[in-house]
Amino acid sequence: MLVLDANILIRAVLGARVLGLLRKYAGQVEFMAPDVAFQEAREHLPGILAARKIPVTPAMEALDLLRRLVQAVDAETYASFEAVARERNPLCIKGGFRARPEDVRGH
Repeated sequence: MLVLDANILIRAVLGARVLGLLRKYAGQVEFMAPDVAFQEAREHLPGILAARKIPVTPAMEALDLLRRLVQAVDAETYASFEAVARERNPLCIKGGFRARPEDVRGH
């Protein structure tokens, strides 16, 4: 199992490499993403697409089609693991990771 974030979902929509890897390994690896990752990708894509002069509708349809390869997981499913994950990774913050140079020196 591999858990993807919104950045990877966006890259799958914008380029061929990530989408190709998802397709290639879909039979061997279970891809999952928090439902909020799909929501975040949906929020950020229009601005990214506009800046790149890419039509919005086909790209958003591509994001929807990603659900065939990437299972969306609702917060209730993974909420019970959040505290454990945060204990294991002190750089973890709500909504993502934040690394400061002093936090990662020597790692």
